[in-house]
Amino acid sequence: MAKRLHDDPQLHVRYNPFLKSRSQAWYRGEDWDLTFEEYCQLWTWEHWILRGRGPTDFAMVRKDVEQGWSLDNCEIVTRTEQLRRTGRNRTGSFLGRKKNGTYR
Repeated sequence: MAKRLHDDPQLHVRYNPFLKSRSQAWYRGEDWDLTFEEYCQLWTWEHWILRGRGPTDFAMVRKDVEQGWSLDNCEIVTRTEQLRRTGRNRTGSFLGRKKNGTYR
């Protein structure tokens, strides 16, 4: 059996999502300056157990989307707030985006 990287179960359960988030940021060409320890500082256990895709669940966002993922530029907010900010940061509104050459 492989040795666990983190003996603390609360840390262990957060490590793979940390790696996935970092990989996704790199794939999108975004700077990632968060260490695992800083990631855990942002994602307190109280927030972690309530993360997800529901409107009242929590997600990690960047305060300034022009900057990379760092401890100073990230915060944990509800998904409703995340979607509100994402819509604000896009060019055009959700309903004004083109799909297959037409607006929907």
